[in-house]
Amino acid sequence: MELEAQAEDFAAIVYAEPGALGLIANIVAALMIATENMLDPPFSAAAVTLSVAVVLCVCAVTVNFLLPPVLIAILLTLIFEAVGAWFAWGRRVAAAFEILIVLAGMYAVVVMMLKGVSQRYILPGFGNAPYDPLLMRTAGGPAPKNEKKKVTKYSEPMGMGFLGNVVPAVVMAFYHLGFFSDFRPAIAMFVFSAVCQVLASFYSFLRHDFYHATTFIIYAVYWNSRAVLQFLVSSNFPEIMDSRVNFYGQWTLICLILVVVFVSATVNRVVFLYNLMFAVMAILSIDHIPVVAHGYTFGVCAVIVAVLSTYTGMSALENSIAEKNVMYIGAEVIHSDKLSAAIGAIFGTAPEYDDDDYLDLKIVDTTIFISSTIALMAHSATEATNNVRDYHEKTIAVLTVFDTNPRWMILVTSLLAAIVSLYAASAELINGALQRVVVPVGLPLIKEKERTENTAAPPCPLFTSRRSSALRQVARLLDQGCVVGVPTDTVYALAGSCKVPESIRKIYMVKGRPAEKPICLCLSNLDQLAEVNPPFSPLLWNFMRRCYPGGISCVVPKGEWLKNLGLGDSVDLVGTKDNICIRVPDSSVLAYLVSVSGPVALTSANPSGGEDSTHHDMVIDSLGEKLDGVVCDGTSNELVASTVVNCMKIDEGVISYFRVGCTPQEVVDAHFEAAKAEVNSQTATLNMNQKLS
Repeated sequence: MELEAQAEDFAAIVYAEPGALGLIANIVAALMIATENMLDPPFSAAAVTLSVAVVLCVCAVTVNFLLPPVLIAILLTLIFEAVGAWFAWGRRVAAAFEILIVLAGMYAVVVMMLKGVSQRYILPGFGNAPYDPLLMRTAGGPAPKNEKKKVTKYSEPMGMGFLGNVVPAVVMAFYHLGFFSDFRPAIAMFVFSAVCQVLASFYSFLRHDFYHATTFIIYAVYWNSRAVLQFLVSSNFPEIMDSRVNFYGQWTLICLILVVVFVSATVNRVVFLYNLMFAVMAILSIDHIPVVAHGYTFGVCAVIVAVLSTYTGMSALENSIAEKNVMYIGAEVIHSDKLSAAIGAIFGTAPEYDDDDYLDLKIVDTTIFISSTIALMAHSATEATNNVRDYHEKTIAVLTVFDTNPRWMILVTSLLAAIVSLYAASAELINGALQRVVVPVGLPLIKEKERTENTAAPPCPLFTSRRSSALRQVARLLDQGCVVGVPTDTVYALAGSCKVPESIRKIYMVKGRPAEKPICLCLSNLDQLAEVNPPFSPLLWNFMRRCYPGGISCVVPKGEWLKNLGLGDSVDLVGTKDNICIRVPDSSVLAYLVSVSGPVALTSANPSGGEDSTHHDMVIDSLGEKLDGVVCDGTSNELVASTVVNCMKIDEGVISYFRVGCTPQEVVDAHFEAAKAEVNSQTATLNMNQKLS
């Protein structure tokens, strides 16, 4: 009975199976390290990940019952790995915990794989979390006034990005404070940290989060440039030891980090103070500091940054899990509007970005400018120390024409290009983070010429389905109460936001649909329906899980639960008085629009009684002049609309059909029989257990 309750409470079923891959990776790694410890090898540097393990242990308490013991075992393993640096018995104890990790991980993999196959938990261990993050009290202080809710399918990647700073900071602290001298084995840790930060930057890019997308790249570049330099020093390259102070590229990184500190004042206080300390560490890590003092200036700062990275990453994870500020982050130091006004007073007007595509492209441009700036500055330092004999004869011949020294010619040009690139990177960092053009970058020298083809203008705005920026514009139209033609997994349809009742009335007028014919309700996934907990029977839930997503629509009883979906006054405008048709299409385009804008009213995109639209051109031709936009996706996946199933008497063991569409009746009947068989089997098992108890 407990297992059944756990299975009902579980929501994101389709996202659970990849967790098995992660656990398998832990099993293999634990086996390798356990073997290493039992064979008494030299001490490995696994202890530097202690702080990350602590963060994961705390966060795992909000996930399920099985992960916290596994992560606690990992934490104890790392502690005894550290003890093993001085005492051999520490490695033996660590090996015992690693065997425990292997056994627990194997059990967890079996649990998750069985759940993936059966769509429910069969074995215990992955029930509700020991501590519900939604019950945590808010302790994070006031939220930033300019904070924007990222309503997308990409979760918050900030925790991964900040935790990616923990390991390299700890490694640098251990190295510069003299705990080990050979830096070469530590390179792998920097590679994995860079992967975390690049992924965090990529997912920030997908969320259109300019600040974090660029900041995580700067972090990764900083740590890996330091790691490569220390690797070359440990490899006993005499020329590296002699010329380390000539590497001026790190000064460019410091300039960029200071710009990050400047714009992070508009994020929150914790992130601002974190970046400020990161900048101090970067300055005190400069190789121009004498070697004797350099170990302490860099090492001590790295320890502080590691601690701050742990807190910043943990606060990002916990606040993301709880969907509120349960750990202190504070409000912004200065609001972005005030900072924009101050900069705008220096440079002039500050227009906002009107096109999301423009901002997305600027993330890419800024990353390129950052890379170019560092490379050019590093190249100029190289040219300043190179001898003329090292140049190719043709290069010398060309430069001799200008009667100049090749070394200084290239030095000057590299420096000039680096300065221009640094200005461009800094300007785009500030503009992108503030989402306003406050630092001038100029207009393009060559503008794209507008086409003057003799083609008739479309009757309504057209949006491509292959650009997220276009879909966001469509979502904004829906929020404004507009009616838009959209693709589905069957034929094209008309969509109107249920948050705006007038848009549903407009659908009837656009389509010429009789008022007595109901319009269905479209959701992005079945979990969206489960969250409002409608009083459906187990049989109906089981049947719908088999039908959705896809070309089947279920007519179910209406109730107060509809208001919890955010329909408000639109409840009476969708469905009939007693029932409503629920549609969950297998369409990534429509699912994205619904996830951003909320539930929509949906009906086929054709004049009432007309032919179904199987291409966006048919929608444009028949209804374009009455619509506020059409999402163009080419030819539809089906030639007819979905199959509509009457589930009003499903608890009596009967279903009927309002319409047989793209999904054959025998397929729907098979789903129904399978649902009945499974529910009857579960009921029989439950009755038997009750009799035995």
